[in-house]
Amino acid sequence: MSPTDYQRAAARTLPDIPHRDRLSMLALGVVGEWAEYEQALDAATKREEAGDVLWYLAGLCTMLGVDMAILAGVDHSKMLIVDALGDICETTKKHLYHGKDLNRIRILRGCAKIYAVVAMHEPIAEIMAANIDKLRKRWPDGFGVQG
Repeated sequence: MSPTDYQRAAARTLPDIPHRDRLSMLALGVVGEWAEYEQALDAATKREEAGDVLWYLAGLCTMLGVDMAILAGVDHSKMLIVDALGDICETTKKHLYHGKDLNRIRILRGCAKIYAVVAMHEPIAEIMAANIDKLRKRWPDGFGVQG
């Protein structure tokens, strides 16, 4: 599965909520899922969590109006995950709570860093396909907000 196909399929499960809430959910979700990925104790759990990380990255790319495939083209030889999480969360916080313009480039840079690390350690096409299968089972009619 290509990043572009994955993004298209994953977008079906993006919540239909206000822009501010969706951006906040996606930015925070990347951080939470990355923590779960790092803490996974076995390969199967690690792959499932990698799929969840990719879903949040795809969601951010969809919100920013870019093809997720651009994440794979970034030079990732000198990256730190903490920098990537900061790029996403700090930028989102400043936009939502401090009235700053949304710095799309910085968020995409963070997404690209995380994507690159997952791609270096996991079979990304397989993970994307497995994640879409999981999402279809969990949300057969699309995402719904649970209260």
